[in-house]
Amino acid sequence: MAAIWAVVPAAGRGTRFGGDLPKQYLQVEGRLLLAHTLDALLAHAGVAGVVLAWPTAIRCGRAGANTPASRC
Repeated sequence: MAAIWAVVPAAGRGTRFGGDLPKQYLQVEGRLLLAHTLDALLAHAGVAGVVLAWPTAIRCGRAGANTPASRC
């Protein structure tokens, strides 16, 4: 099976979505929507890895415990 990589764009400001935060940073069932997305992709047997494109202001390991960044 060929290795498939997923690219998740999460650097948007969410201006079309509206609200105080971009949708990728909204909480759904106590976790970030972005965390749900990454978990679903990484749980798929056909996905070899994920490339996450996010703003440079976010650094790996500096976010809260429920964020994908804390799992780096």
